[in-house]
Amino acid sequence: MKEILEQELDREEMEILDDLESGKYKQWDNVAKEKMMFQEVAKDYVNKKAQISIRLSRQDLFKIKKEKC
Repeated sequence: MKEILEQELDREEMEILDDLESGKYKQWDNVAKEKMMFQEVAKDYVNKKAQISIRLSRQDLFKIKKEKC
């Protein structure tokens, strides 16, 4: 499997793969809990709404409302 990956990976990716295989990186405790936390943070970020203020002429506002209907 590694031979197949080596053909498709650049030098930096190969270093990461070697580090993973050598045990340089360890799995977190409570991976499921951490995963859920990051998913919630990502979901909150995506759903975040921003308020903006813009000034429009009455004509432009009328055109926007007319197009909306």
